[in-house]
Amino acid sequence: MSEFSWMQIYVIRRFDD
Repeated sequence: MSEFSWMQIYVIRRFDD
């Protein structure tokens, strides 16, 4: 749960654009 904290929001944020 270290490489899936910001990556999750980063990718989702970009896909949610």
